[in-house]
Amino acid sequence: MFERDFMMRMIKQMAHVLKQILNYKKRGQWENAQMVIDVASKQLLNLNIEVIERLEADALIEMFTYNSETEVEKCLTLATLLVEQAEIFENTGQADVKIFELYLKSFQLFNTASNDLQLLKRNYLNYAVHCCDKLSEYKIETGLMLQILKFYKQYNFFAKAENVLYQLLDQNEKDAKEYAINFYKHLLKCDDQTLIKGDLPRDEVIEGLIKLTGQQDPY
Repeated sequence: MFERDFMMRMIKQMAHVLKQILNYKKRGQWENAQMVIDVASKQLLNLNIEVIERLEADALIEMFTYNSETEVEKCLTLATLLVEQAEIFENTGQADVKIFELYLKSFQLFNTASNDLQLLKRNYLNYAVHCCDKLSEYKIETGLMLQILKFYKQYNFFAKAENVLYQLLDQNEKDAKEYAINFYKHLLKCDDQTLIKGDLPRDEVIEGLIKLTGQQDPY
């Protein structure tokens, strides 16, 4: 009961923080938005933003892990704050490498927290998807691309996952074609409503599979 109350309190506090940040962003008041992040990271996570930027994701996750149990809500809180931090950097002329590092660290935290699907989906999914979208704009290694693809697929963002697949195919990555074929075959097992919500209707799934296999009957 105590853990659930703590989690709900943190979610409410984060909702208030994000509302403040959004209001400042709308007015282009990036310094004020930054101050909100600085205060929130100290109050909610007991961490300075400078420390957060300096530490690797694994080290941060370890700080939120006790007796082999990771505090998912803290991972999600930090991941979301890092997305907001990256957007501030984008709008204040910071170096691309620093922006990329923030999005990468955020994704690693979201990925760790994805064990709690419901919590992520209810409160933070838009931020996680935005983070993946941003990372996909960079030239990234195959392993990270596959992690992003898996994340999209896990939350039924099928069209976004397909875009990553095409990047892998264009780069002639090893096993990309086989992975893509299996991806489409998996989607054929989904109902039409799920495919439409994922922005990849059945006829497009079939078309993609035919292009890869050359077979007119994908079933």
